[in-house]
Amino acid sequence: MFDWAPDACGAPLRWPEHVLDMVVPHFASRAGQSAVTDWDGSFSYGELDVLSGAAAAGLAALGCAPGSTVVVRSSPSRSAIAALIAILRAGCGYVAIDTSFPPEKQRQLQAASAATLVITEPGATVAGGKERSIDLMTLARIGLDVENRAPRPLTLPRSAEHAVAYTQFTSGSTGTPKAVQVSVAALSYSTAARLAYYRAPVGAFLLCSSMSFDSSVASIFWTLSTGGHLIIPADNPSKIVQAAHAAQRFSATHILLIPSLYELLLSSHLRDRMTTLRTVVVAGEVYVNGIVSVEVERFSSDGSIDAREFSQKMNAAVNKSLKDCVKSLGRDDYIRLFELEPGATINLVDGSIAAKTFK
Repeated sequence: MFDWAPDACGAPLRWPEHVLDMVVPHFASRAGQSAVTDWDGSFSYGELDVLSGAAAAGLAALGCAPGSTVVVRSSPSRSAIAALIAILRAGCGYVAIDTSFPPEKQRQLQAASAATLVITEPGATVAGGKERSIDLMTLARIGLDVENRAPRPLTLPRSAEHAVAYTQFTSGSTGTPKAVQVSVAALSYSTAARLAYYRAPVGAFLLCSSMSFDSSVASIFWTLSTGGHLIIPADNPSKIVQAAHAAQRFSATHILLIPSLYELLLSSHLRDRMTTLRTVVVAGEVYVNGIVSVEVERFSSDGSIDAREFSQKMNAAVNKSLKDCVKSLGRDDYIRLFELEPGATINLVDGSIAAKTFK
């Protein structure tokens, strides 16, 4: 919350036509700097440029025209990130399917995607289906061959604002998973909004979300659009020990994860490895009551801020941002303001925010 800029709420926001317009400049300006690191290696911005460009050329050579849907079937990895960038560079939309999902669910999502091509990680077992499967490196070699051993010059697709950037699927807890398509314009807007509303620059961002979930998009494009370093601690987001070790090793500044995992980190000895974090976003499940009180304890224990000061600053930031949001909406009765105390939980019901304090 302290790295958030509530005064930006309601201010005019400008965003580029394509999200890659925010990523591409770093290919040259930070060519030698690390862009994506996983448990097995790293890609610099220059390497990410060459690999994704070659793979994009490979997609075109295989008949994936702009507007096509391409599946990336992989665990979180640096190769999977390169595949996503390649798909967008080719003017296509992606569907990310996590290989940690049960095989039947993978097949179900793959069939529902209506994709004609599936990009896999090296050595992966194909989930089945009529779609052609190819691993990223083979795809990139095809692109290099087509372009006489040099990837094609970077030319970003200029499609309609409603062109699909990626498709996510609902959990299917109430039946068949339903597709939710996100446009190129929406992805560009949401990325630009994060850059405007969060002050702290991204140094190293821990990707602790499955790539099949929408939250991964925030981590990936927030980082790469600022020239930051995306860290993938493990092939499974639930491996919090690896996440904590990666946070310490790379001096992580940002993390996005579900509340229950964050509470586990804060409540264990692993918290001592997370001291460089400056921006923490929790999302994806019901908010856990204990996190606020644990955060207060965390700030208090290092002497940098006491519980009362934490509460006061939180109240001031939240209330000011809510007032600004209400004003920008032209309403004065949309949100009921509140006083947040240590240990409180926040619930949003019918447009009103209420806080309940737990002793």
